[in-house]
Amino acid sequence: MPYEKSKKNKTTEQKNNTNDVDFYREVNKVKNTHYATNNWIKSLENFRKKQGCDEKIEEINNVEKLDQQLAEFIASMKQKNGEEYATSSVKAAVAALYRYLNKNSIIKHVNIYDTNIFTILSETVSGKIKYLSNLGYGEANGSDGLSFKEIQQILSHKFMDGSTPERLLRRVFFYNAIILGLREAEILIIPNQAEVINDYESYFAKRPVLADKQFYLQEYDEEKALQTGVWYKNSHIGEARLKGFMCDIYRLTEIDLTNRKITNHGGRKTMIQGLQNTGISRDQMRLQSRHKTEKGLEPYELSRIGEQADIMSKMMMQIYSSKINSETDVENVKNGESSKSNINIVQNKINEPQGNYGFTTAREAMQVSKPLNESNVNKKASLPLQTSDKNLLEISIQPEQFFSLMQSGSLINFNVKINVTSDSHNK
Repeated sequence: MPYEKSKKNKTTEQKNNTNDVDFYREVNKVKNTHYATNNWIKSLENFRKKQGCDEKIEEINNVEKLDQQLAEFIASMKQKNGEEYATSSVKAAVAALYRYLNKNSIIKHVNIYDTNIFTILSETVSGKIKYLSNLGYGEANGSDGLSFKEIQQILSHKFMDGSTPERLLRRVFFYNAIILGLREAEILIIPNQAEVINDYESYFAKRPVLADKQFYLQEYDEEKALQTGVWYKNSHIGEARLKGFMCDIYRLTEIDLTNRKITNHGGRKTMIQGLQNTGISRDQMRLQSRHKTEKGLEPYELSRIGEQADIMSKMMMQIYSSKINSETDVENVKNGESSKSNINIVQNKINEPQGNYGFTTAREAMQVSKPLNESNVNKKASLPLQTSDKNLLEISIQPEQFFSLMQSGSLINFNVKINVTSDSHNK
């Protein structure tokens, strides 16, 4: 067949090129990065054309001129709808300009990140990022992930049951995104789970032998496919349709989309946050996500404000527990009594699990210490423990940290007195 002959010729051509430097350079290209770079350069050239520039940006042989033109582009760049770009887009644009010029400029090995040479560009970029941040165009949160409950809702929905060509296509796509966190041109091991493996095997069995090398294939009409048993065509579904796959899945399975940014890339965030929720270490998460550094992993993780609140809670519990033990010891010594047994009792009680990571609350610790000192507190054992400077703790805390601490429930057993001090008062 002509198609088969063409495919064989293509394979032969690739084998003949395996000694060619350009062949391996082409293989090394990251498709999405190459695409993004070309888009930014196209935008730059459109801007320069309006400014009356005839030569291409890579043909400029004067560093000062190049510095000025790049700075003017960054200063003026906006989205097609007139809105400002996010700061992340500004950084992405500069990175694209660097990649292109470093490779194509007639100024050999030009480095637009060198602030000593590209001073105007550097100051313009820094100023624009600061300006956009003040306007609320700071770092974007990226795509939103899914909860375990939402994942279960999607996989159990009838439109994801794999009973038709389109439903099976959606299901294996969802597995690739959520379970594998798959990126382009990656090869990973499918999880050893019967239902998952069965779905993959079903999809592979229904792919035509001479199908396009791309994973996701166009499906035949449902009625025709179920009648003939031929579910998929030879050709890829296309980039435009693929980009909206995750959003389509959310919509069809009735996931709440209110104030959520939905993209295919959100699948990787869901996978990482799911691992995070199960207590997997960051090193293990990077092993599955294929991030080379923890810095690269951070944008995908859940907010760590809760961890901060937990750390503060533990610190406060430890301070109160230690303070009470110390005061019990001192009071018993004053009365000529051995404090060893009493302190051990208190410490053992404090170390019992309290549902709060092994730490007792300050109030509970005070209640434990009270009967141990009934003969030592000036004959007032029958009275409730009185608040004094000895069992008060004064801390300074940022408002947002305090709100997080309150929301975490860590202060539920505390009597909290809040003194609000303005910045002007502290000056």
